[in-house]
Amino acid sequence: MLEHPVAVATDDEIEQKVEAVYPELVGKLTGGVASTGETTPGQKKDNPEDPSTGNIIDIDEVIAPIQTMLQADGAELAIISRENGNIHMKLVFSDQVCEECILPRKDLTDMIVAACRNHGLEASGMVLEDPREKN
Repeated sequence: MLEHPVAVATDDEIEQKVEAVYPELVGKLTGGVASTGETTPGQKKDNPEDPSTGNIIDIDEVIAPIQTMLQADGAELAIISRENGNIHMKLVFSDQVCEECILPRKDLTDMIVAACRNHGLEASGMVLEDPREKN
């Protein structure tokens, strides 16, 4: 959560607020491991098993912390498709959304990809539709 007010804050004030919470946020979303974008051979899989439980890792579980963050500001991620490492999601806003409170599409995409990689999920073709970006 960013310290409020956000909607009336200057760009410099927003940058300071984000810098204050960014390391903790990345740690929480990636399980304490910041992604370098590199993977080891065999690390990426569409449906890997959790080595501690043997259960198949579900993308809904992987993005749950991101969903919680978005829901606090009136948004959520809808999974449109997932096949062969290509993930297509859409950012969906409720009637009570704080659009200014939600990270830009690129940052959200990076978080989703980092979380997937941290859990061994393939996310090489990540697409995130953002209603704030007009076609």
